[in-house]
Amino acid sequence: FDICLDHLLKFAVAVLLLATVTEVVQLRVPASAFNPLDLLDNVMGVAFGIVAVLVEDRKSKIKD
Repeated sequence: FDICLDHLLKFAVAVLLLATVTEVVQLRVPASAFNPLDLLDNVMGVAFGIVAVLVEDRKSKIKD
């Protein structure tokens, strides 16, 4: 389980872009609206996921 930070950063940018696009697309749905708090939740979820991956990677390196 070896994490390349460059790949992790590219993945994070792609996921954040997808989260932003899905929030903006909601502007086209009549019963829905763009909510900045939803976008903030998405960003926090991605950040939490990155931290979890980095922690797990560090734990696996300590065991070795």
